Formats: sequence, C-alpha cells, structure tokens
Amino acid sequence: MAAYVIDLSAFQISVGDKNGWRFKSRHYALLDNEEVVLGAEAKSKAKLYPTASFNTYWENLSTEPINHSHQRHYVDLAYAHLLDLSERLSLKTKSDLLVIVPSHFDRTQLALFLGIAKHTFFNVIGLIDAGVVAGMTVKPTKNFFVYLDIQSQQAVTTHVAFNTKISRGMVSQIPGIGIENIFDKLLRIITDAFISQCRFNPQHNAETEQQLYDKIPAWIECLASESTAALTLEQSGSNYSAQLSQEQLVEALGEYYKKISNHLLSLRANAKTELPVVLLADAWFSSLPGVEDYLDSCIELKKVDHDDRLKRIFLRKFELTEYGTDARLITSISQIDPKCNENTVYKTEEPTNIPTHALVGNKAFSVCDVAILNRRLMPESSSFAMTSKSSLKTLGSLVFLDKKLFARDFVSELLVNDKPPTKNELVVGDILSIDGSSARLITVQDVKH
Repeated sequence: MAAYVIDLSAFQISVGDKNGWRFKSRHYALLDNEEVVLGAEAKSKAKLYPTASFNTYWENLSTEPINHSHQRHYVDLAYAHLLDLSERLSLKTKSDLLVIVPSHFDRTQLALFLGIAKHTFFNVIGLIDAGVVAGMTVKPTKNFFVYLDIQSQQAVTTHVAFNTKISRGMVSQIPGIGIENIFDKLLRIITDAFISQCRFNPQHNAETEQQLYDKIPAWIECLASESTAALTLEQSGSNYSAQLSQEQLVEALGEYYKKISNHLLSLRANAKTELPVVLLADAWFSSLPGVEDYLDSCIELKKVDHDDRLKRIFLRKFELTEYGTDARLITSISQIDPKCNENTVYKTEEPTNIPTHALVGNKAFSVCDVAILNRRLMPESSSFAMTSKSSLKTLGSLVFLDKKLFARDFVSELLVNDKPPTKNELVVGDILSIDGSSARLITVQDVKH
C-alpha cells in the first residue's frame, strides 16, 4: 500500500509521500448551502461570507455545534476536509497514513481523528507528536529546546527533551497568537495606511477587504527584505495606493513577538534551568521581519525545515509504526541505536546498492548470511528477528552469493516491497515485511572525522 504523511500542525494541512510534499491546504471551510468549500478556495471567500467561514475546526477538533442545517459540528468539517484530501490523491483503496499531530491534542481529539479517518481511504498506522518530529531535525545540544507551532488562533509551545530519546515535555497554549490574529492586526494597520494616505477605507467593502487579506502574505514577504512595500487595491475600476514601512510592520507585530519571548522565559524559569533556549519554528514564523530583535538574548531562533521533517519520518517509518495496526501516539523516539557509536550513520542510497544491515525499528542487524528468527516465539533473542504468526522459529535467511544479497527459504507470508519475492537480488531500500513486522535494507558506514 502507498504511504502518505499528513501534517495537521500549524495553520495548514500538508500532504506528502516519499517523494516530497504533494500539496498544502489551509484550515478553512466555507459552508455554501449544502456544499462545503475547503482550503484556498474557502480562504478566498472568508471576508465575503464571514458568518459561514470556519478556520479553527482542526486545532479545536471537537463536537462543538455549529449553526448550519447540513453540518453539525467541527468534526463534520474536519471529516469533509480529510475526505477532500483523499479525493485529491485519487485514492480508491486503503492507503497507509502517518499523521503529525499538534502537541496539544488530547485523547478525545485523537480518538475523534481516528474515528473520521476510518470512514476515508486513509489507514492510520501511526501518530507522531509535532514537537518530537521537530526534534528529529536538529542536532541535540545542552540547551533548552522549545518547538513553536503557530496555528490559526493560537500558538502552541512544546518542550523537546534530548536524553537517550527525543521526548515531548510540557505543552502550553498561547491564545491569540495565531496567523489569523497576525493577519487581523495587519488588516487594521494597512487599512489605517490607506485611510491616511489616500482617504480610502478597504474594509467598507467586503470585496476589497478580501482583496487586502489575500495580498497580506506577499506584502509581508516584501517587507522581509525591503524597507517599504507599495500597497495597491482596486475597486470599481479605480486603483488606490499606499505605502507600509518595515518599521511599521515590526512595530505592529512586536506585541506578539514579545509575548512569545516572555512565555519562553517563563518556561525556562519553571524548568529551573539557566540553559539557553533554542526556539524551533517553521519557515513562515522564522522569516517574519524583526522577530529576532524582540526575542531575549538567551533565545536562539532556529528554522525547522518542512521538507526535512517529511524526510525524517520516512527514514524512520518502521520505528514509528513498529506496533503494527495499533496506531499509537509517538511522544518519544530514540536518538540513535544504542548499539552504534556516534560515528556510525545510516545511509539508504549507496552507489554500490549492496545492503549491509536491516533496520528493524531503531535497531540495525547485520545481513551477512543470517537467519531471521520469529520474535513472537523467541522474544528474548538479540539476533535479527521479525514478528510472524508462523509456528516456525526461523522465518528464512539472507545469504550473499557473488557479493549479492538474496532471500532464501522464507515463509510464504514474506513480501518484498509489498509484493511476493522474486529470485532477484535484494538492494538498499528494499523493504521486507511479514505480517505486522517490517525491515528496511540499509548500508551502515563509519564516518571518518
């Protein structure tokens, strides 16, 4: 089955596979009679139909009722959005899904998500905490790490602890510091600029207000590198122009920056540590003009690469899904295989394409002429083992012939890359699976420093 990743954190849903992010969809739903309009299209009409527009149904996933004849509550909107995503992927059969979930999700919200997912073509095989995923992308140091998740109407901070594992620590919500709060603030600032500079109020008309709202991201991007931005709006064939300075933008957003900085300092104080704070944030927040100027001197802002998050999940897919069909929430994951030293790295794309090890969970086992044991019958074994319903203690073997790796005498349940095995050689990246257990063939090399 194909495997996808959905990122529910932040203010938009991102959908990806092993080749990269496929598309992103803003957390917006617009109720148009019996139809639910979603994503970018819904966002483009939010100011035109404010009472029919919703943008917090994911971060506040619940059965909170909404006033509409065809949609009962937030869960209905979330289900419609998830169904829309599966349709955009043209799914016709069940496909495995890994989900990055916001750190503030409680058991009820997780259960609601799993419940609606069952009624789509998504088969949820793993739930991974957003803070833990962010921690997987950075090199641990003796600092105090905090992941910042900017959502629609709030920010969520997650303490990411590095010991032998990457673990989720304390989670806090900061209401009123979401992308919509930032945009609403800028709406007022930019409206004042148009009124004072050309006596035009764009918020007196829903269409020009929507136009202004849609242009805010481009204006923010411009002011990240320019001292001023030229603002233009059109109404009834007339053009209106104004200017906004970078200084004005930074001053407008300063209260949010300062609130986040003070919150981080309080987390640090509550943890009774004097370690410097490393703030992990996505590219959107990290690139906002003036943000670093408002952070305390002990806070280092570090961008979390969105593409790298996806890559890390697929590299460790089988560790994240080692519980088989039981889609558990992962709030802790190993930093490194304890059997490997710090100079050992996993590589899945070697020019030779000859595997040296099989990665099962977070442990690598040599594949040099090795028998594969049944973990169900030999749970204490430290050798290469996979879980199988078979009554056999040995499930098969891997052998080298002419410097090529082959599978021999395996139980009939064995699949290679989700297909029955052939007589062809096994190469780096191949996936062996038996019942609910999987192993990826990799190359382990010692890195010389």
